[in-house]
Amino acid sequence: MTLDTRRPVPEWVGKKPTSKAPQSVYLRLWERQGGRCAISGSKMFPGDKVDVDHIIPLRDGGQNKESNLQIVLR
Repeated sequence: MTLDTRRPVPEWVGKKPTSKAPQSVYLRLWERQGGRCAISGSKMFPGDKVDVDHIIPLRDGGQNKESNLQIVLR
């Protein structure tokens, strides 16, 4: 586990590739992205259909951890 001294909490790392991140991780991702879609840059609003996407896909060696996740508009 990597601990960034600027972070108030440790980075979330899934126990398995299929582990879903808790709501607190979604909120941190939203804050990190400034409430914008990681692909289009469009502002996201409550009720929008969104997905959590792996920046580097698991099949390509990406890890199931917070720093490899991003929120995208469906």
